[in-house]
Amino acid sequence: MLGILIWILPQEETPMDSLIALPLLILGITWCFVDADERGFHIGGFTKLLLVFCFLLGFPVYVFRSAGVRFKTLAMSLVLATAMGAVFCVSASVSFLVGDWLGFLD
Repeated sequence: MLGILIWILPQEETPMDSLIALPLLILGITWCFVDADERGFHIGGFTKLLLVFCFLLGFPVYVFRSAGVRFKTLAMSLVLATAMGAVFCVSASVSFLVGDWLGFLD
């Protein structure tokens, strides 16, 4: 969906850009809380703040505190993020080509 939406949104930076990233952020934060509940791990106040306000720092802090120093979890998360980025790029390219082919993009 995000790969298609990128061609609909205006080219300049708007508040809508942050709004589109919000579901991905909520999904990541929710996963951390569900994972902590399943493991019986209590997320501290500082880690909660990091997860909400600076997810790119908060996620590794959460993983190291909940699972110990295991790089497998972070590596798999990096693989997932890379795969999601690749799907985003492919879907954006395909939607651009189809839109151009159908005459929607001038």
